Amino acid sequence: MKQVDINGLSVGFVQKGEGQALILLHGGVSDSRYWEKEINSLSKRFRVISWDAPGCGKSDVPPKKFSLADYADTLDGLIDHLNIEHLHILGISF
Repeated sequence: MKQVDINGLSVGFVQKGEGQALILLHGGVSDSRYWEKEINSLSKRFRVISWDAPGCGKSDVPPKKFSLADYADTLDGLIDHLNIEHLHILGISF
């Protein structure tokens, strides 16, 4: 698990494989471990990134008034940090 600072929050993520970027988004009461089996399989074809959303897993707990837009901005910050220009996203839940 790697850590990066995005807008003042420490965000944890796993990255494995090469090729086109594929970001995996877990459900609301989970973390990146939800995708463990898929990461191993998908990383044979993609550069797979699975984050711990703010408040989950190894990521910092966000401020009380953290909106869905703030989650999106944090994900965008991670995408920028990883220098990803084109990507696929696979997610569940919210």
